[in-house]
Amino acid sequence: MNQLRKCTVVLAVFALPLVTLAAESTPQYWQLVFSYDQSALSLPQASPIAPMAKTPRTPGLEGAPVRLPYNLDWLDAAGNLLGSATFEMPLGIRSAPVDSQPCRIIIPDQGVIVVRLIGPRSSSVPSAVRLTQSNLRQPINSALSVPSVFDQTSIVMPIQEITTGSQQALAGPIGSAKIRNTGPDGNRMVVVVMGDGYTAADLGTGAFTTQTNNLVTAFLNKSPWDIGFGVANVYRIDVTSNESGSDNDPLGVYKDTYFNSMFYTSDIARLLTINSQGLTRAINAANVYVGSGVWDAIFVLVNSTTYGGSGGTIAVSSVHPSASEIILHEYGHSYAGLADEYSDPYPGYPPGDYEPNVDFDYQRSLLKWAVWVEKFVPLPTPPTSDWIGYVGAFEGARYRPTGIYRPYLDCLMRSLGDPYCPVCKEACLQNLFSEVSLTDSTLPPASTSVLVGQSPATFSAVPVPLAGLAYEWKLAGQSLDGQFGPTLSLSATDIYSNISATGGTLTVRLSFPTSLIRQFSVSKTVGWVVKADCNGNLQADDLDITQGILHDTNHDGIPDECEAVLCCPGPTGNVDCDPADLVDISDLSRLIDNLFISFEPLCCVPEANADKIAGVDIGDLSLLIDHLFISFVPLPNCQ
Repeated sequence: MNQLRKCTVVLAVFALPLVTLAAESTPQYWQLVFSYDQSALSLPQASPIAPMAKTPRTPGLEGAPVRLPYNLDWLDAAGNLLGSATFEMPLGIRSAPVDSQPCRIIIPDQGVIVVRLIGPRSSSVPSAVRLTQSNLRQPINSALSVPSVFDQTSIVMPIQEITTGSQQALAGPIGSAKIRNTGPDGNRMVVVVMGDGYTAADLGTGAFTTQTNNLVTAFLNKSPWDIGFGVANVYRIDVTSNESGSDNDPLGVYKDTYFNSMFYTSDIARLLTINSQGLTRAINAANVYVGSGVWDAIFVLVNSTTYGGSGGTIAVSSVHPSASEIILHEYGHSYAGLADEYSDPYPGYPPGDYEPNVDFDYQRSLLKWAVWVEKFVPLPTPPTSDWIGYVGAFEGARYRPTGIYRPYLDCLMRSLGDPYCPVCKEACLQNLFSEVSLTDSTLPPASTSVLVGQSPATFSAVPVPLAGLAYEWKLAGQSLDGQFGPTLSLSATDIYSNISATGGTLTVRLSFPTSLIRQFSVSKTVGWVVKADCNGNLQADDLDITQGILHDTNHDGIPDECEAVLCCPGPTGNVDCDPADLVDISDLSRLIDNLFISFEPLCCVPEANADKIAGVDIGDLSLLIDHLFISFVPLPNCQ
């Protein structure tokens, strides 16, 4: 292998919603794969992302050490503008931490960039993009210099290839297995694990399979990923290399591996990375075996027991006993945007406290995580054993020993092997649930209009597989008592008995109550427009009333022909709606008043329509008199 091979990185880009494309109910997302070196920035590949429930995220955005602001214009073959987006381009990778030294941060001078953002629909085929800096980049400092290729104020790049559907797999990957399946990839956090430096013989021993399974187990055993992996799918992609191991293991020894992994990147022994060709191959493998825009994270396990790893868009780790902790730590950066909590000085590291687990302020009224701090905990909090296990404001974080505070005395973002602190756990879940919806689907499809007859219709919110979900059903804003599950049966009678109207909006609100969340809530509301069709003529009752097919003589919003099931469960005649359902002279008086005196609407038309012929008239009065005083003939049943 070439000993002068340069260090590499995948760069992630996050795009805000387009403001100039036509409004659509479901936007079209794209995945772009850029490539850069010291002299040029190019766009080898663009792929439209198939529609899915989750919003596509650019991998690694949250934890990027540096972000550069850009505008992107989509251009057709004639140079016409198809749409625009704004995004930040994140740069940099972190080395695996060690107890005596913090992560080291490198911005390589060549790499691959994965971009996911809203773009044109299939009817508008883009041919190029124009990138323009939205603000001139100021020099960061000599320790974290940005490659000069990003100094260009504006650049137009042709799209070299647009890929759709299945892509041809490269040599190397020999197959994949979905080793954790909790539901559809389109509404899951999707993790892809690949290996480097495994020959066919190595794979045959099952070592890579075991190491992948161990990694999944580590996530399941580390809160909050015991919850997070409840809505995660994991793919294992088996990749063959010509030789076992990795470059510079030991220093100066080179191996022919598929992803070209190497220790001693930038002369840092533990900085284990893969080069640009390896990054491209890993991204292509994930696209082929999982899908462009579907995967959220790629973890590359290198067949070496030497300690090392790196974090960025793709996390790389050896299979040292601490491998799982390295990846868990790096995933805290790349997925949840957590800061390193080391207090060891790192000259040149950009100042700031924008991450959720660090704060320049320690006063209770200003502290980001004050909701987690018990009243008796002093602020700032002394770094003594008395405060182990309590959230406070401990001085020293983000490579600064003073003037900045962290939530916990020790946390995984400070020391491998420790748990995430409550604030870091919450940040992980906040990012997870901003991506994954609590519902996989609905039946019937949400936001549709549904006719509901006397035979109940079934409405369902198909939930993600999380224990403890709560459900609240409402009809026209009114809670439906006794409905606490994901499925509801609703009839026209139910509509009229709950809201006294011919229809309304039916909603179900799913929520995920957990003690791990205090600063936000996790919920999802879906709904349908329901309309009663009590006579079963496949037309809404309100339209039947308008057309004279049904009647509403008492103006209560319920067709007279449909009220029987609501207010007349037995025989007719209870004109005054006596709760005891008695028929007596007061009912006769009430009917006379309606017919000849005040004409005040009746409380239940079917009760007054004693003869069940046409509407309420003198015939009903005659039958009621006959029943009460002459023949005492029984009155007919309403239904």
